[in-house]
Amino acid sequence: MVRFLVVFLFLFVAEISAAHDLKYFVSRALSESEAVKSAMWMRKASNYMYKEVKGALFPKLWFQSDAIRSNNPPFVWMSKMSRADVTPDMMNLKGFNDPDAVTNFSSSINLTYPLFYGGAIKSVVGANKALSRAADRLYAGSKERIAFEVAKTYLKVCWLKSRVRAAEEFVKSAKYHLRQAESRYRTGMALKSDVLKAKVYLAQTKERLVREETSLDVARRKLSMLSGGSAMEPAVVDVDLEDLFRELKGYGEDREKAVEVALRNRKDLSAYKLKVEAKEKQVDAARADYFPKVDLVSSFRWYGHNYPLQGEQSDWMIGGILRLNLFDGFARENRIKRAKAERLEAEFNYLRKRKEVALEVISAVERLKEARSRVEIAVNTVEEAKESLRIMEKRYQQGLATMTQLTDTQSYLEEAKAMYLGALHDFLLAVYSVEYAKGTLLEFLGVGGGKR
Repeated sequence: MVRFLVVFLFLFVAEISAAHDLKYFVSRALSESEAVKSAMWMRKASNYMYKEVKGALFPKLWFQSDAIRSNNPPFVWMSKMSRADVTPDMMNLKGFNDPDAVTNFSSSINLTYPLFYGGAIKSVVGANKALSRAADRLYAGSKERIAFEVAKTYLKVCWLKSRVRAAEEFVKSAKYHLRQAESRYRTGMALKSDVLKAKVYLAQTKERLVREETSLDVARRKLSMLSGGSAMEPAVVDVDLEDLFRELKGYGEDREKAVEVALRNRKDLSAYKLKVEAKEKQVDAARADYFPKVDLVSSFRWYGHNYPLQGEQSDWMIGGILRLNLFDGFARENRIKRAKAERLEAEFNYLRKRKEVALEVISAVERLKEARSRVEIAVNTVEEAKESLRIMEKRYQQGLATMTQLTDTQSYLEEAKAMYLGALHDFLLAVYSVEYAKGTLLEFLGVGGGKR
């Protein structure tokens, strides 16, 4: 017996010491979960794309080396002329028409620089910069979304803990009623049917308890997985639904103020606005097709006929290239029209998103008010159901009520308790939903990384 108590106390202490609050699970999810890491690398890919495009603003410098052997007359003569290797014995018809094959090695360092592109390069770089910033906002928004999923699952765990605790109390009550029925039956004050009814009801309450315990176990495993852990190791939460409600029951939010905060803080909305900016830059880039494009080109080349990088002779070149699009089958005009259409699409998507965000906030605030009212109603209902059960138990003891009436009264209490816990869950979910809709959930939970 002593050994059993020691083991029990050890497991109890281990359970409590391993329990964590919501802030812990959210913080762990933001640093460990695969969803956050995936979103982070998506953001990095967009940032690298912007830096890649930005490279167009700089000169291009590269080294090139060629090795070619041929008896093609123009190639032979150009190679020998480049190496200053033309000899008098080549000055004949055979030398011009059927020269001996030569091997030519050429190496060069080349440079090009876009001097003027009508602002096209700058506009493309600006568009990708806006898209990169949008990716940053979406990444921050994804962290809010993942935190919200963790909060909902954490809340579900607390809800199920409370439901399990309530189910355990109802099992105890059903056992007590069975003992009453058996006692009265032995003294001849009750029928056998009362005992059978009490046993059936006890079996039903035990079945509900098993279902609630299974649901709680699954929710704990999901919480562990969402926060970067393993589904094989269920998360341990030390609070239940009523503990959370006591902390947040004073929470309230003004609808108009909440909408203003959301329009200012929502990362996904900010991303939509940046996409409009990117499309505006793309319109500017399309218009640049009406301007000439001027490139600076230069190179330094050296030649040899024995091995690569040999420098028998060298030359250099510097110049500029101008290109002006005179006519391309109206492709340029349609590129501009397409860019304008895409900008308008992005703009209207942004305006639509603003309305959706406002509606999301208003809905969350209204659900919060509704849930608060339901909690107040449910509290009174539970108290009334408890009193009704207390009275019915006394009536049964006095032989003034049947076991069916007693179990029906307990069923009413179970329904009232379930309604009460459901109202608490919906109120707390509404609190987290309001903060998520406002784009301030991470700050509300006291977790870093909410702003970008």
